[in-house]
Amino acid sequence: MGLDNFWRESFDSEVCFILEFDPPLNLCGGMFSEHGSGSFRGKVYAEFIEEVSGFSLYNDLNNEEVRKISEKLNNYKDLKESDGIRELVFEDLKRMFSEYARAGAVLIAWY
Repeated sequence: MGLDNFWRESFDSEVCFILEFDPPLNLCGGMFSEHGSGSFRGKVYAEFIEEVSGFSLYNDLNNEEVRKISEKLNNYKDLKESDGIRELVFEDLKRMFSEYARAGAVLIAWY
């Protein structure tokens, strides 16, 4: 089963909320965007995000939950090879969640 996650301004919005990142994010993009700006391939990161934050990318997440994930990622110090996440990808996950949290975004799960 696949999972894409879409950033939106609110749960009522029907369009992706796209932020520009410089440098661009180096993440697996979702159906409607590239590299995590607007959407991303949640299945690739779901296990790691749940391990670090306790939140599942298979659920819609409100902005408070997005903020908590951002905080957990920014405070995570034990990145190991066994996590399956390279350091550059980890830094981009932190940037993405931080900026979308700051922008007030919600995260929609689609699978």
